[in-house]
Amino acid sequence: HVANGDPDRPRNNNWSFSENAGLVLLDYMRHPDGFKRRAPQAGLRTMVPISKFYLPEWIAFINCCDENVALKAGGTEKRYRLCGSYDMTSDPKDVLRGMQDACDAEVYIRGDGTIGIHGGKWDAPTTTIANKYLLSHSLRPGSRKLTAYNVLNIKYTAPNNDYQLVDADPRRDEDNVTLRGEELNRSVSLIWC
Repeated sequence: HVANGDPDRPRNNNWSFSENAGLVLLDYMRHPDGFKRRAPQAGLRTMVPISKFYLPEWIAFINCCDENVALKAGGTEKRYRLCGSYDMTSDPKDVLRGMQDACDAEVYIRGDGTIGIHGGKWDAPTTTIANKYLLSHSLRPGSRKLTAYNVLNIKYTAPNNDYQLVDADPRRDEDNVTLRGEELNRSVSLIWC
């Protein structure tokens, strides 16, 4: 949905419905009823200028969301689609967090003041730092008991259940349950799926 690398100019020069998670996030961040909700001044309701966004990262994330991913049962599906709605009384930060959780994204303010985005998938490092350049290092244990989990309980929005939240089958890491000798549960509500 990006024309000539410019997300402010959609394909075919007209905006259309999209489930591309990157485009939905960009629209939410820019729209007057989105993240920066504010009372209209003298009746003006304008989009946040595209110049406030670091486009190389947004374009890369939008393209990542459009990638076809193979399904176990055969066929493909786009990597990240985003659908949902929010109440105008909802805290914009909570709405943004729900959207980000659904597509493994992180929206942030860059050092130059523009709004960037990263996440979506693992990319292997392209640079190796030789040992001779390391002055020191430290190692910490992995996730502690309060942040670790080996059973993930998920609620998601189900179209075949009148778009209500339903429970998915829990995702269990049996090897980790055995290693720790206990279940460490975490619950996630993915209302934007």
